[in-house]
Amino acid sequence: MKQKLMTGKLCLAMVLMSFIATGVNAGTNNGSPFYFPSEPGPYAVGYETYQISDSERDGRTLLLDVWYPVRRVDTKDAADAAYFFVPESFGVDPLPARFAKVDVPIAPRNVKNLIVFSHGNNSFSAQSIALTETLASHGYVVVAPNHTGNTVFDPTDPFEVAAVNRVGDMGFVIDHIMARNADEQDSFFQQINPDNVGVTGHSFGGFTTVGAAVGYEGIQGDPRISAIAPVSGVIQNIFTPEQLATIDIPVLLLGGTDDQVVPIEGNDYAYKNLVGEKSVHQVNLIGANHEQFAVLCDLGDSLINSGVAFEDWSTDFLGSLLLPRYTRVCLEALLEYETVERLQNQYVVSFFRRYLPISGSFWKSEPYGMFLFPDWKRQDKPDSKAWRKSGRDPSDLWY
Repeated sequence: MKQKLMTGKLCLAMVLMSFIATGVNAGTNNGSPFYFPSEPGPYAVGYETYQISDSERDGRTLLLDVWYPVRRVDTKDAADAAYFFVPESFGVDPLPARFAKVDVPIAPRNVKNLIVFSHGNNSFSAQSIALTETLASHGYVVVAPNHTGNTVFDPTDPFEVAAVNRVGDMGFVIDHIMARNADEQDSFFQQINPDNVGVTGHSFGGFTTVGAAVGYEGIQGDPRISAIAPVSGVIQNIFTPEQLATIDIPVLLLGGTDDQVVPIEGNDYAYKNLVGEKSVHQVNLIGANHEQFAVLCDLGDSLINSGVAFEDWSTDFLGSLLLPRYTRVCLEALLEYETVERLQNQYVVSFFRRYLPISGSFWKSEPYGMFLFPDWKRQDKPDSKAWRKSGRDPSDLWY
């Protein structure tokens, strides 16, 4: 049996290498059916933002960011997206999109899967655009709510209030997108698979990701969720082993070994207790810290571009908040910020491509499993550690 598995692994590797050897990769844009998960996929990306209101929770309002796949031809004259991370009155330049465009139609034909992203504590919905835009470019509709009361705009809710609101937000956002999917007048009509939803999030958003799947404080887990990927998630001391054991969908636990905010031991705890599903992955990035999984360095650069020189940050309200983190994350980190960004894309995109495959894609989902393990090497890839639970020999890390 093991010989057959190893043979299958070798064949898949040889096929993939043949594509790479002939220059077929994410950067060629030559009609290739395979795109590296760390890089933009076959689609261009559209973006829209708007507010929704939940009548069942006293009219709670959420500002949404939505990224979705579009045809490249439709972006010819489209304007670049931009993201405000503080009120416009601060006079700080918005965060420029990596490649998302506004006022472009969603790509037709292929039915897409939904991924909901949850931001960190007192952060904002566009905090991880390198990931959310890349996921959309690989064929997903990605929706990120600003969790009202727990954002950079309004950091007012205590932890327990914010935690309950956040988990409730996720089900409401899924309901909202599925209502658009069922509306004949909506641009998203019949574009999304209602039974295959992924959830990911960073830090407090990692807690929200797990809570959306397993439930929290009387809120039931959402059965539409088919895979989750908490990143540096707040899990330990909140979810019991018994709660984690009820999760029976694929899980990716991603974190950094130099994380001083949410130590990597929290992922060890979750991995140990996620016993109800065999497809549980844990990936530790050696030397990565907590804030490197978001776009903090880009935020600092936006401040500089707005005319506040780095040496003057201590006298600027926003700069004084960013200064210690910017120094630690962007100037003194053990692992380069750009490297963490690329590896987060590699693992999270590969995970969802493997477990929430794209409808109609030429490539089946299995080859993306290759990128979930450190066996896949690139010249500049640092060491990382990865584990996967399996019903077979624990030493067999292939599908």
